[in-house]
Amino acid sequence: MVINKYKLVIKMQESFATTKVRPIRKVFIINENDFCTFNMIVKHLMGEIDGIYNLIFESFPIIFESNITEFVNRFDPDIVINYSILDDIALAKNFKTEVHSAHVSDFNLFRYGSPLYTFTGMPYLLRKYPDLLPTKVYSSSNISTEPNDLFFGLNYGIMNKKDYVRLKRSQSIFKDILIECAHKKVNIEDTIFDDQRKFCFITNQIGSGHSTSGSVYAINHNLPNLFEKDNFCFISKANDLNNILFFWNERVAFNHSKTAWLPIELLDAEINIIKDNTTLICTNKTDAQTLETKYPNNKIIIIKEYYFNVESERWSDFEHDQNITFDKEKVVVRHPNEKTFSDTGFGGCYVLEIKGNNTFNYPKNYFFDELLRAKNIDKKMFPTYFTRFSNKGISRYVQHFSPFDTSGITDAFNIPDFSSTLRFHFSKIGYTLKETPKTFILGQVINLLKGLNNCKLLCDRKIYTFINKITPHNRTESIIKSHLPELLNSPHKDTIASYLGKLNDIGDVVIPSKILTIENILPEISDNEIKNKESKKEDAILKVQQLYNNKILLRGKNFTCEHCTASLWFALEDFSRINYCNECGNSINIPITTSNKSTGDHFKINHLVSRAVDQGQLATLLLIHYLYSQSTSILYIANYEIYDDSKLLSDIDVCVKLGNKLGLCECKSKQSFSEKQIDELVFIANKIDCDFILLSCLLSKNDDGISRNIDYIKEKNINIPVFIITDEELFSPTPKRLYSYFEVNHRTNKFHSGPILI
Repeated sequence: MVINKYKLVIKMQESFATTKVRPIRKVFIINENDFCTFNMIVKHLMGEIDGIYNLIFESFPIIFESNITEFVNRFDPDIVINYSILDDIALAKNFKTEVHSAHVSDFNLFRYGSPLYTFTGMPYLLRKYPDLLPTKVYSSSNISTEPNDLFFGLNYGIMNKKDYVRLKRSQSIFKDILIECAHKKVNIEDTIFDDQRKFCFITNQIGSGHSTSGSVYAINHNLPNLFEKDNFCFISKANDLNNILFFWNERVAFNHSKTAWLPIELLDAEINIIKDNTTLICTNKTDAQTLETKYPNNKIIIIKEYYFNVESERWSDFEHDQNITFDKEKVVVRHPNEKTFSDTGFGGCYVLEIKGNNTFNYPKNYFFDELLRAKNIDKKMFPTYFTRFSNKGISRYVQHFSPFDTSGITDAFNIPDFSSTLRFHFSKIGYTLKETPKTFILGQVINLLKGLNNCKLLCDRKIYTFINKITPHNRTESIIKSHLPELLNSPHKDTIASYLGKLNDIGDVVIPSKILTIENILPEISDNEIKNKESKKEDAILKVQQLYNNKILLRGKNFTCEHCTASLWFALEDFSRINYCNECGNSINIPITTSNKSTGDHFKINHLVSRAVDQGQLATLLLIHYLYSQSTSILYIANYEIYDDSKLLSDIDVCVKLGNKLGLCECKSKQSFSEKQIDELVFIANKIDCDFILLSCLLSKNDDGISRNIDYIKEKNINIPVFIITDEELFSPTPKRLYSYFEVNHRTNKFHSGPILI
């Protein structure tokens, strides 16, 4: 920010980001055995770009169980569309995604996708590899509950006459593809497992990207390695919607697998479909017994839950790298027209995905649209519009209708800072976050040091100990008795020090600063690892210089008033030609010698820093710097209180976003953690869906208090990591990588949880 006499100029922040256009990812919820709605949805999706890659579930209670919840989370839908009797809010909370009800009067499914006929742009990949687009595909013209119609419709896709004519008359890149009737002309035996010859996979190749297989941050829910090499045929009765949906949804998860669905009613008629290398999939023992009789040589699997392991990154050729501009809480992105679906400006509705900046990462939940939505978007007028935190960044609803502008998409949206996002998050669960005086004290100390990068100066063990030692807090029993008798029996020295620090601030207790010469300081901060005396001294002097440059130590003169004998301190910045005693008021001369010795510079600690020490903020700074050393992209708040209405519920020492992981931290100096403190942390962490908890203190890892903390945490069976960071690790020049504990344990195929002593 630049200020001159006439105007205020705000320098906007720039950052790198990647934007991408892709279809809207949808999850449909329908009532049990509701074939009418299922068939309607399927017919609609077949006319959309990537329509086949949307999930459909029945409203069984199982939908709220962990396997399906994680399956949907891995799919990362933009919206959930509810055709069922289930409650919208219950679905939204479970899937952490905005739910749109199909029961409202103005609901229109066409507002949630891009029809094939709007895809008029020629993507670069297709120009380079034109054979990615098939020349001929097979399709059904209808779908019904009749086994034969279901078989052809689900496996080959659906193209009715009206949509066929519209596609052929459009400028779509698909208009010249020959679409033949599967019922009449297809050789089922040769094509049933060949996606390139099915209409429903018409966008599969041009939309494909890369797979994020082998992620160490995702549990592999497909350890049997199903749907990867051989042919897999789902088999059920034609009226078994549950099995049909297993087929449909697993095909979404494994979009390049060789899968098909066959009704039991057609087993005899289509017996040549099933070869010896075809694995048969069903959902119950009755069907399995039928299959064992007919196909004794084939592998048969009864599937009871969803298999999945990776996230597929589709439409990567529609990505665009750019520098984006942050203006206060607004960000502007631009996406070129040649990387959209339509070069004519009639592109339907899709998602603009923005990723690459840490600000875009936050645990997703259904209510964040309210925070992120552009101010000019009225939800009542535009109910389909959404902006959300996704697994990878920000995802925004875009309606591409600009026939007179082919320059691309320019989009602006709100992106509040971490503190504002966290406040909003807490408000949605009924709590209020408030800053405390400690918040500002810590912030000002970091400002003194010109940012977290320079905080390593105070996080050196020798300097940390020295700063604590010279802080003017000689706490005596008489002071405690006279001012705070209730603290006499307190076992926590940190608490007593904090209260006494407050008394010093308000003047009830006057504790003079300790005045030091450089000769007093050097032995305290010298690095014992340096053996050469001269090098050791030079290193220590450099540290003193840095402490002074950063205003941690104040530099001046200490001497006695020649009139009243008061002990005086004058900072270098306060010297004038004529100086006055601040006690007797007489003019004084700055002495050249004291006791016949030359008066060198004297140093004392900045009162702001001593206040920070009194309030335990040096320990908090030590933790924040430790987290910063893990990742320079951390975002955090410190020293906030949590209120339930007007009642103080708890407090937060530090809440940090480490990469895309959200954590709550409790900091202590020389004491362990009470059960009450741990309980409060766990309670709040569960409320806001934290990814980890961190306990930081300056005790040894072998301390009995730490051992008791570990035992108590084990008893609570906490399902997220609870890191315990102690003295040895906080001052380590090579801190351990916390992020490795967010990886899946390869031995158990589970995430790390419970106490982890670092």
